[in-house]
Amino acid sequence: MNQLVYRDENLELWHGHAADYEGRRPDLIFTNPQAWLPKTFSGVPMLLHQRLCRKRALARWAHVHERDLHLISLWNNGREAFWTVNIEVPCWVELGRYVPDPPGRWPLGLADSLLEVYGTVGGLLWDGFMGRGTGAKAALGAGMYYVGIECRSEAIELARAYLHLAPAGV
Repeated sequence: MNQLVYRDENLELWHGHAADYEGRRPDLIFTNPQAWLPKTFSGVPMLLHQRLCRKRALARWAHVHERDLHLISLWNNGREAFWTVNIEVPCWVELGRYVPDPPGRWPLGLADSLLEVYGTVGGLLWDGFMGRGTGAKAALGAGMYYVGIECRSEAIELARAYLHLAPAGV
């Protein structure tokens, strides 16, 4: 069961599993799935990240066919990719100059570039595997509401620090 650990007027952080999320339906999913996404998100526009060699797993986790994944960018020397799902006219976003921030996290400029094209001011961006919160920082910068879920407690605290939020219990 997911537990809300932080909420303000711009974002929510949840501790738990992405597949168990039962909150508001997002306007855009922007995540790097490491496991199942909620089945209730069928039809929601998605920006999905994964290594090129894991496309089949990505489709399975997102509950779509591989043919429904539309490649829109490569980064990290061509080893990693972003795909769209449920977006009528996907367009290429040049991310080739980006490499992961140590230890393997999205650089903020990468997330900003994608939301500049696919984000909607006032829309709800959902990230089921938020890690340190790069997607959150980009969503807030783009004027979006952010909902992030993470199953690892240490990642939630990392996200709180990265986003300059009060630590748990304060």
